Amino acid sequence: MPVRTATISKVEQDQLLQHLSKHPIYPYTFRFRRTVDAANFPLADGGLGSYFSFKWQPIVTVGVVSIACNYILTPNTTVDVFALAVSYKPVYTIANATGNTPADEANDIYELKANGGSINDFQVFYPLNWFVEKTQPLYVHVFAGAATVAAGTATMQGRITFGTLQGGI
Repeated sequence: MPVRTATISKVEQDQLLQHLSKHPIYPYTFRFRRTVDAANFPLADGGLGSYFSFKWQPIVTVGVVSIACNYILTPNTTVDVFALAVSYKPVYTIANATGNTPADEANDIYELKANGGSINDFQVFYPLNWFVEKTQPLYVHVFAGAATVAAGTATMQGRITFGTLQGGI
């Protein structure tokens, strides 16, 4: 069955518009375009690869309600492990977790992982309901596998956008 359009009255339309105008989604975007080499991906992950990080500290508490991200690897024949992750933690790893407890409890929020190759464009957008407290850091980690970092011939470009609700708190 197709999705139908809601039937709402003029009063309900006005209420919806008033609600939407009070709660606009304010975007924060981090973008990058870097050669995948040791200089641009300086943080090592135990021989598995390397990464760099963005650190974001909003000046007010913000509610994050969406993540939109993508990245492209060129040349499109590049095959390795690549990832873009969001975390409250300043370090990132793809190493195996040991034990039977959560490896990154209350730290990692999101990860987009791929193996490069010809499937080289990813878009992710979904609703969330977490927040970043005023002056507390949030990190975006961009990871590339060891072979690609060592070769130094690929380029990784992309962006991640946090859709936020501004509360001014």
